[in-house]
Amino acid sequence: MAENLPIAGHQQDGAGNAIGLQCRPDGGFHGGPQGILGQVYCGSRQAQAGGLGGEGGLTAGEQKQGQEPGISTEHRGNHGCNIGFRRGQAKWGPLHGFLPDNLDCPVSELDVVIGPDEPRFWVALGACAVGAAAFLWWTGRMKGDGRRVRHAIGFTMLGMQVFEIVHTLMNPAMDFSIHRSLPLHFCGLNAILLGVLCFRFNPHVFTFAGFLGMIGGFHSVLTPQLPSGDALPLFILFYLKHAALVVVPIAMARSFGAWFPKWAWIRAYGIAVALSTVVMGINALLNGPFAHPDGLVANYMYVWEIPQANNPLLIDWPWPWYLAPLHVALLVHLIVVNALFRRFLPVSSGGRTLRWYE
Repeated sequence: MAENLPIAGHQQDGAGNAIGLQCRPDGGFHGGPQGILGQVYCGSRQAQAGGLGGEGGLTAGEQKQGQEPGISTEHRGNHGCNIGFRRGQAKWGPLHGFLPDNLDCPVSELDVVIGPDEPRFWVALGACAVGAAAFLWWTGRMKGDGRRVRHAIGFTMLGMQVFEIVHTLMNPAMDFSIHRSLPLHFCGLNAILLGVLCFRFNPHVFTFAGFLGMIGGFHSVLTPQLPSGDALPLFILFYLKHAALVVVPIAMARSFGAWFPKWAWIRAYGIAVALSTVVMGINALLNGPFAHPDGLVANYMYVWEIPQANNPLLIDWPWPWYLAPLHVALLVHLIVVNALFRRFLPVSSGGRTLRWYE
């Protein structure tokens, strides 16, 4: 085992200096020569130290001498090593049991990335696949307009989003913040819109929510990043919501009469660009004039900072250049999804069937 290295933000010595432990990619702790991204707010400096390697040590900046521990230190990184401190609240979560007995600092996890090296990744992926197949089989047997089923789906979609907000507000171990807790990510917005569409269909709204929901949900299930942490309720909610974003538009088009209008994929791209530009401005306001006192960064729609998910489409370029390949990938996904719908769920317009690119 590698030599233990001290890190910031864990145990405090008598002078208030931070000493600590090391974090393995699997959530355990040991020493290691490399670390992952660490940020220390309200301390002596912000620090970025090391990169996640095979030994996977966690290193970060020093905390200000004498600073009260647990106020506003956050370490964020991949593979379950996302450790933060929030105002003295104890947030043990899934890391409980891996921590030394003398670690008395409160612990939280934010922006947790789950990779294929973890068994729970495959359990969740398998559950999503089985659930999606069962859902599509069930809705495929619907006769008539299926109003009750549509309404049940709509209440479920809206209820999941409401639960996520209420859970943050009511859970004493979580802090509700307009910088992190609003449903301004694409998936949050699309969950709300798809829920509303189950009660009152609009092809133009379905153009955006259907395309972006399926694409975003698909990648979120395959390369998950849980922004609020991986406590069991949030873990289940994340997979349930994002799997629903994939299958609900398919069920609506196949069983409940929904459709994508002509050139819908082009409109969906235009709406996505316009909306993400507006949200970029919201992020700028929340990170500028209305900055969080503890240094939390608003990164809605991930247009302020690159996501941490292990997705091959994410290229570690500086802002805004990392967005360029994502735009190209979005266009490719839109064309492919549109072609699949035109092939298996054809739509007629002007007396003829729309072609794969229309």
